[in-house]
Amino acid sequence: MINRSLPWRNLTLCSILCNLMALQSGTGMATITLSQNTVQADRLRQILAPWKATVELDPSLPQEAPLRVVFDSANDQALQKLSAQGGVGAIEIANARLCTAKGFSALKALPHLRQLKLEHANLTPASLQAIAEYSQLRHLSLIDAGLNDNHLTILKSLRRLEHLNLSNNPKISDNGLKAIAALERLRSLHLAHTAITDKGLQELKALDALRTLNVVNTLVTQEALEQFADAMPNLRNIRR
Repeated sequence: MINRSLPWRNLTLCSILCNLMALQSGTGMATITLSQNTVQADRLRQILAPWKATVELDPSLPQEAPLRVVFDSANDQALQKLSAQGGVGAIEIANARLCTAKGFSALKALPHLRQLKLEHANLTPASLQAIAEYSQLRHLSLIDAGLNDNHLTILKSLRRLEHLNLSNNPKISDNGLKAIAALERLRSLHLAHTAITDKGLQELKALDALRTLNVVNTLVTQEALEQFADAMPNLRNIRR
């Protein structure tokens, strides 16, 4: 007797193997990852519903943390809830006045956090100490955050920073730029509405990678800015 079932069994086995190979390919794995990330984003939206947060998948973020979370307003409880979920690579808070060192310390549980954007915050040294421990940060924006020169020394440990926005902090002066000069990877620096002058620009000459500089509504003169640009071969965009 001929066993006619055997070829079909082999065909089934081949199908299984082919499917497994497809899953191991870029397309198969990408589909699974996208599905997992979508589920994760939906779950995070539900958890953060009391704060009406927006949660989006951002392809520019690392695969381990592809979620961008945007708040109109947040507090420590929101940050603690957020930190317990993982997968978050970017956080934006339009009004961060209710966030304290307690909430920012909780965010240290997010090992792949690449971007943090805060506006209208009251950052204390303790809050900044917590932020300074986000070792993977590439983009930090602290607009109208009550910062002064002493605060900036705390941020010197963020050596991976590429983009820094300190606009609308009028107590930042030339002395604070000494600390910023230690951030050698900076590609863009925004210092609009601060108290820096021509003298402060000299501190920034160590930033060889700098491509964008914003000094709108500062005491920097056009002449000094042109001289600075001549000394910075990679500088492409200047706003005054």
